[in-house]
Amino acid sequence: MQAAKSEAYLLDTPGPTGSFLTMGLGIGVIRADVVSATISRIVAMTAMLGLVACWAPAKRDTSRPDDLQGSDRGPANAREAFEITIPVGCELENSPSQMDFETFYVTCSGVTYVGIYVGNAADQTRPRSRLIKTEHSWPRQVQVWSAKVSTDQARADAIGASVRLRPSSRT
Repeated sequence: MQAAKSEAYLLDTPGPTGSFLTMGLGIGVIRADVVSATISRIVAMTAMLGLVACWAPAKRDTSRPDDLQGSDRGPANAREAFEITIPVGCELENSPSQMDFETFYVTCSGVTYVGIYVGNAADQTRPRSRLIKTEHSWPRQVQVWSAKVSTDQARADAIGASVRLRPSSRT
């Protein structure tokens, strides 16, 4: 019995331990028990992925790790780690929080002038940057860099130079 290429068909095929129901899809014959096992695996993996997605923790309102204890804790959130002088017409923007760091940008008329990293693993190869170390376990570092701004580089450098650690009341 030959089936057309676009049609599926079932055959009762003898095997070494009994007969198997096999399915043809026009591209070859597939054993039904193999298909069933494969579908079971796919369903199980899909269910596990669904559980992992449901298990994901809720978004935190701070990027500081929760496991820090004692007096070496820094500010309650990344923005409290530093002070900055922001000129009129510019604003401090926060990029989406990551698990253990935050990045801020100073923009003026939509142009990025300065970047500020707050966390424990700054990129020390970043050009035009300076690293400020803190006395806390988080954040241990505040890194500041000036962007290349062809129209007003002096302003970008001045904004970057104004970033300093915020005096901490917790020591």
